[in-house]
Amino acid sequence: MSRFRSARNSLVAWPHLPRLVEALLLLLVLADFVRVVARLIGLDQSLQWDEAVYAVRARSWLDPDVPLSGWSYIRPPLLPLVATVPVLAGGDEAQLRTVGLAIGVALVLCAWWLARSIAGPLAGLVAAAVIATGPAVQRWSATLLTDLPAAALLIAVAILLWRELELRPRPGAGLVIAAGLAGLAFAMRYGSIVALAPMLVVAAGLWWRRLAVAPRVTGAAVGLGIMIVLGHLAWSVLQTGSPLGILSRAQTVVSVDRAGEAPIDEYLRYAEFALAGDAGEVALVAGVAALPIALIASVFWTRWSRPARAMAFLVPTALVHVALLTSGVAHAEERFFVFSTTLLIVCGVSAAALIVRPLPWPAVGAVLVVAAYGIVIARAPAVDYAFDWTLRTGAYYERFRTAGEAMRDIAADDCGIITGGDPIVAWYSGCATDRLRLPASGGSVADVLDAEERWLVLYGGYADIDFDASPTREAIDDVSGTPVRITDPVSGEVVAWAWRFAHR
Repeated sequence: MSRFRSARNSLVAWPHLPRLVEALLLLLVLADFVRVVARLIGLDQSLQWDEAVYAVRARSWLDPDVPLSGWSYIRPPLLPLVATVPVLAGGDEAQLRTVGLAIGVALVLCAWWLARSIAGPLAGLVAAAVIATGPAVQRWSATLLTDLPAAALLIAVAILLWRELELRPRPGAGLVIAAGLAGLAFAMRYGSIVALAPMLVVAAGLWWRRLAVAPRVTGAAVGLGIMIVLGHLAWSVLQTGSPLGILSRAQTVVSVDRAGEAPIDEYLRYAEFALAGDAGEVALVAGVAALPIALIASVFWTRWSRPARAMAFLVPTALVHVALLTSGVAHAEERFFVFSTTLLIVCGVSAAALIVRPLPWPAVGAVLVVAAYGIVIARAPAVDYAFDWTLRTGAYYERFRTAGEAMRDIAADDCGIITGGDPIVAWYSGCATDRLRLPASGGSVADVLDAEERWLVLYGGYADIDFDASPTREAIDDVSGTPVRITDPVSGEVVAWAWRFAHR
């Protein structure tokens, strides 16, 4: 018994025990997150439209003879560059989407790190758990899209700015690294500019004195940023004739919401659940309130001075990001707001942790138990939502995968296809693709294709296709022979029909 007590006392007195417990709990959060996202990836759903565009671009970089379909200068280059690695490994859906899984893990770790640096280990763990159980992060971590990678890079920039300008005695090389990560975030998603701009302006306003006392480091960071900006402006001029041509075109390409809902109303609806789940919604509201709470508390308690600066840095950045997005796009999607959502959750959790910290340990323990219980309860509907969304989305795009795989077996090596879902069909068929439309210069619908063998693929049952509608009517006038029926390999139902264009 005495040995047991001695061992227990030694363990309790061990200085590294708190960090060991923290590491184990963080690993538990990450393991659950990985399991959930891996399950979504394991559903083996077809690549979505944008996923296929990035996958085709990655494949074309590895093999210049591969047709480049669906790509445009408005799309940033970094994600397809990263995707060349899974393409080299085989390039199936699961391999491509492991990029999203890795980035999702990085985002959860960034949220943990930022909250921990503001309010301590408990804040870091709770923030990581809330982010990891949010349906938006779970969903988009199982895709090959730019939103989560850009958000993770932007959070890393925020962490480095906070570390270099607030926590360190004097800013150092981390400031230059932050500028480099900002450039990577922009190269990952051009829309990152609406997060970078407010973040840098707020940081400069809060810490301009500290920036001024380190002119070499500040100058190096600013110089690197200017080089990145000038490089993009030069590329934009080459592509569009205007320095801002790429950014303006990327903004206008977002389609208008079919229901006519305003982007700000869409965002508010997403914030109720789809963005971060039930637990995340509470943290979001707390994040908005964190700034006035921290500023008032800093007047009475000096221990709130540094957290107040953190809130003054992060909350306005997040809110301006939301304002710029909702006023600058035709419609909003949940994935656009991962960055601002993460910042607000970190601020809400950090403020709550700082409020709870002075309480007696029994009270702190009770609050933690309630918080853990709430996160666990909120987890289930979030996981179900992400699962159902993945199935629904995959079912919509499945017809394009089926058509592409069928055409891979039917068409010649030098092939082109006029079809719907053209980048998806391009990925699965290996053919050049384009959408069904009348050429502006006249001539055949198939003239937009540069291929020896050209095909037309239309979806649905034969009786469901409106052959009298333009441009379907003009396309059918140029085909030859009988159509090939493309069926679902499982159900046997007709998915699409393929006609071969006559040689011209």
